Amino acid sequence: MAFNEDFDAYFNEFAVVCSHTSGDFDAIFDNEYYAVDDGDAGIMSAQPRLVCKSSDVSTVVPYDVVTVSAQNYKIIEIMPDGTGITILRLMQQ
Repeated sequence: MAFNEDFDAYFNEFAVVCSHTSGDFDAIFDNEYYAVDDGDAGIMSAQPRLVCKSSDVSTVVPYDVVTVSAQNYKIIEIMPDGTGITILRLMQQ
């Protein structure tokens, strides 16, 4: 049995409008700050990402540019989860 979920209510509540050359789409922007402890001096960074409906981002490819809140980001990884959601890992331009 295939997983078939309606994500519209979730995205209507939390999403921002993002722009891509193929058109605008709604996504949830996350810019989690994290620290990696390597035993000596830790590395601290942020990892911007978009949580999207897979059907909205079926045409994006790595190194495409998306605009979120007037900021450009390069897509560095596309991670579909098999449930209809895709996470786009981003790098600020």
